[in-house]
Amino acid sequence: MKKRRIRIRRIAITAVLLAVLAYTIKIHTFTFYHDAALWSHFDAEQIQPLFDFVIVRADGTDASIEFTDSTDPGRIYSDTVRRNQIKMVCLDRGKWYFVRETGKISVRWIHVRIR
Repeated sequence: MKKRRIRIRRIAITAVLLAVLAYTIKIHTFTFYHDAALWSHFDAEQIQPLFDFVIVRADGTDASIEFTDSTDPGRIYSDTVRRNQIKMVCLDRGKWYFVRETGKISVRWIHVRIR
């Protein structure tokens, strides 16, 4: 009887931890889609990595992405992400980066600021 209660507690704790992880991933993932008509009134999207990296995924088609440091415009990271490919991009934690993209991409583990 006691072993059964311990097993049920472990399952409940595991379920709660998985739910918290799934929610955290959901709120720190943002999809960028370059549409000139939709985004013409915005200056730029900026991201701030939560960690020393971000995870980039191209949805549907090939996409090119460019991260530019907002304080030092000379520091640029650019790359091409193939269809349904996932890349880990190393960026400095705590800095804001401008995002320029072609295509539809999802970026994970970020804060987003749209001006």
